[in-house]
Amino acid sequence: PDYTGDLDARNYAHNKRIHEGMPARDLQHVIALYDGEIAFTDANLGRILDAYSAHRDLDDAVLVVTSDHGEEFFEHRGKGHQRSLFDEVVHVPLIVRWPAELPGRRVVASQVRTVSVLPTLATIAAAKEPLHGPGRDLGPLLRGETRDPVPALCELAVDGIDLAALRTRELKVVDVLRAKQSFGLDLTTDPLERAPLAPQLPAVARALTTLTQEREKARALGRELQLAPRKIVLDSALRDTLHGLGYTGDDEPK
Repeated sequence: PDYTGDLDARNYAHNKRIHEGMPARDLQHVIALYDGEIAFTDANLGRILDAYSAHRDLDDAVLVVTSDHGEEFFEHRGKGHQRSLFDEVVHVPLIVRWPAELPGRRVVASQVRTVSVLPTLATIAAAKEPLHGPGRDLGPLLRGETRDPVPALCELAVDGIDLAALRTRELKVVDVLRAKQSFGLDLTTDPLERAPLAPQLPAVARALTTLTQEREKARALGRELQLAPRKIVLDSALRDTLHGLGYTGDDEPK
């Protein structure tokens, strides 16, 4: 509230005033605007839940709150969410509420994956057909049981960037595919991911091999399910809207 500058975050993706070397107080203001977006989302989620509660008992419902990604604010020289696979982008919240079946206020320390949200809900709903995919039911963890940890595969292919990463609670490896470079990160001793590890280190090399295997498994599943990209044509109004949000893949506005 004490900000006296004139910076706003409109056209955020292409705003030349929002860059790595920007004044610290301006950056603090941009982050505060993002915090405001979170508060706005939280308030509207409350409105949705209030509307639901007016018609049905919320305690009989399963509520899941998560996110598709986080945002970078130059922790690793980038902004937004289409440049890297560092934790500020890929480590997102997951909140599950189901008072009828799950104990409240339990914190699950195990790493889980967003691809597991769907099979978890399908199991809760007693789906008749099993889901064919990489996720798994998180119900046992939500009830306090233990399960063997599973590494999380992360991928980013946009704007000429092609990255893949594999994350466990202790180690992350990143493969910069087009540059044919890779590195590791010790998340136990380096949680801010500032000290890359050489790919030749035994633990990093083993994890990179697992990353390659997991990527091939994902592609084999895609072929089995006959999934493939398809081209679509955007009208100018929709393209302008997406461009303003930084989703068209253009480095500069047109």
